[in-house]
Amino acid sequence: EGIVSFLTYQVFFMKKLWTSTVPGKDSFADSIFHYYQELPKYLRGYHKCSREEVFQLAALIYRVKFEDDKSHFPTIPKMLRELIPQDLIRQMSSDEWKRSVVAYFNKQAGRSREEAKLLFLKIIYKWPTFGSAFFEVKQTTDPNYPEILLIAINKHGVSLIDPKTKDILTTHPFTK
Repeated sequence: EGIVSFLTYQVFFMKKLWTSTVPGKDSFADSIFHYYQELPKYLRGYHKCSREEVFQLAALIYRVKFEDDKSHFPTIPKMLRELIPQDLIRQMSSDEWKRSVVAYFNKQAGRSREEAKLLFLKIIYKWPTFGSAFFEVKQTTDPNYPEILLIAINKHGVSLIDPKTKDILTTHPFTK
């Protein structure tokens, strides 16, 4: 009795639907909110991206984690789940991923953590699924669509996405 504990809390609010977010417009929000909200969606493999983009983004994620510290390069094969979308990890060996991430990391020499976060956002901002809320659903009504679908809700409307190919099958805009 009589013990008083002091705890410090931080409450972060997440954007549910991004309608006017532009990376670089609010560097504070980019650094503490936007990057950390988009990263898990990227790593879950919800976006369609090229292999080159994956290499570049993995190097940027590494830089956010470790800045210029190259001492963690040997552990890249063990941290692939933190760098590469989960559905793409098996496309290359862990050593091939490591070589590619290191090569792209070296091309971005001298960037800070904050610059890496912003560049990550600027790359994924170009994708039609940027800022989406994603939902995995099972559908049984339309034989033209896969049984499992990914639904993305964003400023463009509601999109149905093939979870294997990441192709947008259709988009229903909010204007209809």
